[in-house]
Amino acid sequence: MASAASGGLDELKRRKTIAITTCPNSGLSWGDGLWGLIEFAKVELPIEIMPMPFSGSSHPVTLAGTLVETHADILSAIVLAQTVHPGAPVIYAPYPAALDMLVANPAFGSPETALLGAGAIQLARYCQIPNNAVMGTADSKVPDGQAAYEKMMTILLPALAGADTLSLVGGMVDFALTASYEQLVIDDEICGNIRRLVQGIEVNEATVAADIIHAVGPGGNYLPTEHTLEYFRQEIYTARLADRQRYDAWAAAGAQDIAARAGQKAQEILAQPAKQYLDDKCRQALDEAVARIYQRHNERKEG
Repeated sequence: MASAASGGLDELKRRKTIAITTCPNSGLSWGDGLWGLIEFAKVELPIEIMPMPFSGSSHPVTLAGTLVETHADILSAIVLAQTVHPGAPVIYAPYPAALDMLVANPAFGSPETALLGAGAIQLARYCQIPNNAVMGTADSKVPDGQAAYEKMMTILLPALAGADTLSLVGGMVDFALTASYEQLVIDDEICGNIRRLVQGIEVNEATVAADIIHAVGPGGNYLPTEHTLEYFRQEIYTARLADRQRYDAWAAAGAQDIAARAGQKAQEILAQPAKQYLDDKCRQALDEAVARIYQRHNERKEG
């Protein structure tokens, strides 16, 4: 199906717009997921190796021990991929959590999860392996304050550790068992803030602005200067969803919280016409590929 949508296998291999995710059955234990890894390695398509370590359950309760076992899981799959096809593209992509000992559930929104994600990214960078931090899942069941702080914490640390990408961030609540349109819109803004944090502070002659400070002088106002006009877009992140009005203006506008504003934004997006990304030839090839899959499935059932 991916080949059909891309215009053929050669074009899919060139674009590499799809990766397979393969997960161990448990710590130091692989199962049928390796068949997908083998088939993707043969055709040089990316393989995302995704252990799901739970500190205190399937993995040691110590974070260092969890990282050791997770690293071994990923390296074992990389060895297999390179044995099948030397140079097969791989992605180091752990999806960690710590076991909450009070309720015996994995805590995806915990500080330990954030630390595990950052530590895993540093291991991947040390080994010079492309990486993806699977982070940002909230344990909260709804888009609320708990979901916000869990997501900010668990996304920020791996991002600052140098993650190449982060996935499963958008909209995931309730241990990734539920997807929320409102949370998806909020997560877009969370990630915008984190991108700004990762960008850091650029220091050069223009940004130090010594000549502007001298020109404006004590007690001056920098708003009307050309320097502000030139640099404000790149220096100051513009939040579209957060409310930064005064209280009376916020109350006059309906006193909505962020979940309500996100819900309105989600409805506006969903009301827009759907975009078509495939040309007619690729669309026909994809329909034919799906039809062949159904035909094979029916033949197996009848057999």
